[in-house]
Amino acid sequence: MSDFGYNHAEAFKILMYASEKGGPDPLVERIWNSRDGVTPFIVTPHPDLQERFGPVEMRHVHWNEDRFEPYWPHVGLKVGDRIFVDMSRERAREVAEGQLKRILEMEPDFIPEEDREGWLADTAESNLQHPDLIVVTQEVLDRLRRNLPRPYRMMFGGGRYA
Repeated sequence: MSDFGYNHAEAFKILMYASEKGGPDPLVERIWNSRDGVTPFIVTPHPDLQERFGPVEMRHVHWNEDRFEPYWPHVGLKVGDRIFVDMSRERAREVAEGQLKRILEMEPDFIPEEDREGWLADTAESNLQHPDLIVVTQEVLDRLRRNLPRPYRMMFGGGRYA
């Protein structure tokens, strides 16, 4: 249980991910978790940076600095940022197909042809338990803003949100 009443500590928080490579200044990205769910310890860099930095892993760092921001789409999220979202069935299947392709490239007979469809279905179902990491488009931002309550400043002192 989180300090804010959610099931997961990283629910609706902005998380910092940093690379271990890249010279004295690591590659750093802040990613918002748009859900009450767990997030991965390791991600790949933003697609715009992958070509420049190559195969770099970015790890969730400075956990104590994760910021609870349930209204982030209204106050800071921008097109081009990345966020964690619930994985759709279509995306879960797409990820499973990529996993199968990589397995078969390494070991062509690892999963017999007649078992592959069942393996794909089981793996896609399992993938639904994991978040998807997406780049925010205007359409995504508009949908988030429509579906989340709007923050407002308290009239008399104190909190950032009421």
